[in-house]
Parts: sequence; structure tokens; C-alpha cells
Amino acid sequence: MFPDLNSGNIAYKAVQQATGAAAVGPVLQGLCAPVNDLSRGASVDDIVCTAAVTAVQAIAAAEEREREREEGREAASAASVVVRA
Repeated sequence: MFPDLNSGNIAYKAVQQATGAAAVGPVLQGLCAPVNDLSRGASVDDIVCTAAVTAVQAIAAAEEREREREEGREAASAASVVVRA
């Protein structure tokens, strides 16, 4: 937890530089479609990593929607069986 956005950005950049770790983010959640943000100073690696994360989020969202559709079909099918019985 940091008191403001600038402090958080400074800390994560310092850790990234000191450890050589790859920092990906920010990753936005809770939207209808996968959306992520890049800063103006993003490197090519940052762009590629963020695009990969966004692609994985899109695939997961599509799979979740398909599962929900199938569950809806199964529930509708079960309801029609009960009505016929």
C-alpha cells in the first residue's frame, strides 16, 4: 500500500530495476472486456507482456461465457424434462 500513485510507481520501478524482475501492469479487473494500461514510456518488452496478459484474459473470458451458455442450456433442458414428466 502506498499513499499515492507516484509513490507506488517509484517503488515498483525501483524493485524492478534492483531485481531484474519483469513488472506487468497495471492489470484492470471487473470490466466486460479485458483492458490493460501502458505508460508512454513502455518498452517493447512491456508492450509484449501486457498484450500477452490481455490475450490470456480474453481467452479466459470467452471460455467463461461459453461455460455459462452451456449451463444455461443444460438448465433449460432439465426444466423442459420436468415439464414433460
